[in-house]
Amino acid sequence: MKQFGFSLIEMLIVLAIVLIVFSMAAPAFQHQINLGKISRVLDSVSSQFSRAQLVAMQSNQAVHVSLNHSGHWCLHVSMLPCNCQKPSTCSSVVSIPTINYYNHNPVKIVNNTFNPAGFTRFAPSTGLTAGHAGAITFNAGDVTGKVILSNMGRTRTCLLNQQYGHIEQC
Repeated sequence: MKQFGFSLIEMLIVLAIVLIVFSMAAPAFQHQINLGKISRVLDSVSSQFSRAQLVAMQSNQAVHVSLNHSGHWCLHVSMLPCNCQKPSTCSSVVSIPTINYYNHNPVKIVNNTFNPAGFTRFAPSTGLTAGHAGAITFNAGDVTGKVILSNMGRTRTCLLNQQYGHIEQC
């Protein structure tokens, strides 16, 4: 008599092979996920800097971008330096939301070269950051990226040791 279908042993062997292949591919998937997370953070922070610069030029008022990088980090645009983890200390600039760790978990800040007070300032009318330039280095697992702000107010993003989409290698 002829049998059709698969035996239990054949199914278990195929399942074992599929699981082995998936376990070998898992680190590559995690790396791609981390690249996407870092890319989103770099784009968000770069966008915050650009918007803050535009507000400074349009309103003819100094605009500050405050960074609190202790523990659960946050970045906030306001007219005066503030602690973005205590929103009541911040004077908000309309339509520029705070960026924080909770929106970009598990991305961490590993280095900040802005002034010790943790803010940068865009000058009125010109939008220059003269004397307030710096960089923020972010990390998610095996991926590290930077947002660099020049004294001219130009923002550049890059990834250490690799390129990803529109983000070049540092």
